[in-house]
Amino acid sequence: GIAWTSAERIGIERLRDAGIHKLDLYEASLESALAKYDYLPGVVGLRQEVVALLRSPAAPGLQQSVNLYLSDVNAAARSAVLYVLDTRGLTLAASNWNEEASFVGMDLSYRPYFHDAIEKGTGRFYGIGTTSGKPGFYYSQAIRDRGDVIGVAVVKVSLDHVEQAWSGGGDIALVVDASGVVFLASDPAWK
Repeated sequence: GIAWTSAERIGIERLRDAGIHKLDLYEASLESALAKYDYLPGVVGLRQEVVALLRSPAAPGLQQSVNLYLSDVNAAARSAVLYVLDTRGLTLAASNWNEEASFVGMDLSYRPYFHDAIEKGTGRFYGIGTTSGKPGFYYSQAIRDRGDVIGVAVVKVSLDHVEQAWSGGGDIALVVDASGVVFLASDPAWK
């Protein structure tokens, strides 16, 4: 009986250790996938054309110039979409400016990442796109000029590639937000 109890305890400890190791690997893959994009809103806010557009939204040709810039950066970064909001939450320019589901002109003031960027300087949020209906992780950052917040830059990141990699692993893995919403799973039906 003592041998059986001891063997059971050792077996459970090994399973726990293996589970913790796998959990660490899943965490690292998710953090790595997201970390590649967290710098983008800050880079967008440094672009002088973006600052000029936020200061003078009606300036001729400026919106198109920023749209093209965002489109180029978005394509190079392979993010889902990249866009700029004014302090009221109105989208002034977006990488998807030439698509049917363009964000340009949309009021996104209700999004938590917008409020967080305005109030705290940065924001993070997982949600379903109101235009696309596709889930994504959002990074936002306040754009400042001469000490004033003049807008917000946002990048939406698709996590489809992470989910695809996880689904091929044979393990059951879920990522749940603070509200209890499953936003990433090795079985996509669980989202």
